[in-house]
Amino acid sequence: MLSGGFNLQYINKKNFFMGGINLESFTPYKSLPIFSLATNAEATDNLIEYFISYGRIITTPTHLVRFKFAAGPSLYYYKETVDYEYHSNSFLFNGSYSQVYEDYTSIGLHLYSAVDFPLLRWFGLAAVLSGNINSRKSFINLGVELNFGKLRNRN
Repeated sequence: MLSGGFNLQYINKKNFFMGGINLESFTPYKSLPIFSLATNAEATDNLIEYFISYGRIITTPTHLVRFKFAAGPSLYYYKETVDYEYHSNSFLFNGSYSQVYEDYTSIGLHLYSAVDFPLLRWFGLAAVLSGNINSRKSFINLGVELNFGKLRNRN
């Protein structure tokens, strides 16, 4: 799975507001040939999610760790591989796919939780658990986030 995203957050002492976009490309188990190498030639499902969220921040007394929880609406575009044909060739021991897609759009609920570590005043890391609940195909993500901006005051 290839995943990426971008979000902007406005943070005050106890609350935060964020908006952003998530991009994901899945290689479903149904499309993997035996002994295939992971290349761009594999059949994939693709997802784009636009979201806005409002949440709460819980900070430790030292301000070196923050816990964030948020929820909000999202617009979700999903492009699912419904049929494919594998064409073998000898280039890099892998082949290519002819794919038929089904596209759909859904409105969902974006959920976000994170443990932030503002390492420096302007840079930090976070462990993130996020997901989307919608009428068609819900998902959950676990990842690492890089944070840039004014993350904490001078000590």
